[in-house]
Amino acid sequence: MGWNAYPTDPESKVIQTDLLIGGVKVFAFGLENVSLPKPGDTKKVAALFVLHGVQNNHLLTDSIAHLIVDGRLKQNADADYPLVAFAIDLPNHGERAVDLRYNGFAHPYYNIAVGSSIDAAAYDVKNILEFLPAYYPQFEFEPYSLGTSLGGLISFRLASLIPLKGIINIVGAPDLPGVLYNLVVQTAKEDVTPGTYKKKYEELELSEDLQKKYPKVLHDNLSLASKKYFEVANTIPLLDIYGELDFLVNSALSSEVIEKAGVPGYDVEVYSEPVDHTTTITMIEKVKEWLYKRLDAA
Repeated sequence: MGWNAYPTDPESKVIQTDLLIGGVKVFAFGLENVSLPKPGDTKKVAALFVLHGVQNNHLLTDSIAHLIVDGRLKQNADADYPLVAFAIDLPNHGERAVDLRYNGFAHPYYNIAVGSSIDAAAYDVKNILEFLPAYYPQFEFEPYSLGTSLGGLISFRLASLIPLKGIINIVGAPDLPGVLYNLVVQTAKEDVTPGTYKKKYEELELSEDLQKKYPKVLHDNLSLASKKYFEVANTIPLLDIYGELDFLVNSALSSEVIEKAGVPGYDVEVYSEPVDHTTTITMIEKVKEWLYKRLDAA
């Protein structure tokens, strides 16, 4: 349990390939395991982007990507619709670190640094998806996104940028401004309510000091991203995973999608555990179950 890399099977047949796209190092899992189509043909491939949270790096998402691809290969090594996965370091994390102080909650510009990285990372993924065929022209990559914490927020941002086939959100939320706003004002867990993205900045009634930490441009940008996601939410399958004791990203900020589980016209599944803001191996097992079922049905 936690934010450390998960152990992987030492006998795993998953092949890792490192690519460079748009100045971003891309850690690819399973690409070289996919059988090639006939000359002149192309093959559809499920491309799962695995995105980490604040103060993490690609080592965590590498391990998650590896576990998910490895499980699929063991289940069906020559699937008609193969699965590959990609991990990257988010801006100002891991090998892309510039100033790690900005990733600390106590930094006065934490929200600006982290909030602006949602857009930056989303456009990184968009660029990677568009240029993957430059390396592998024989494959048609169909994108899925799995995000933990901040990575979950990025996944929802991606919904209006690329044709996502599915979103897996682990302890993130689609109410992007709600996450950062409630951190800034230090809302008590029981007082967190959904819908911050629907509010005008002036309605928040922030003090001058809090306005510096949570400026209007940040609120407006994140609110627009959330609105764009909800416009297409009924077209993208979603697995929403949350911690029932989460002190950082309250499940209330996902309530609008949680309520859609079982509603006709929506493909939403919800899973929770009695844990705080973390990931667990049982969450990853749930991801595998959900994703493999959809790959088989595609």
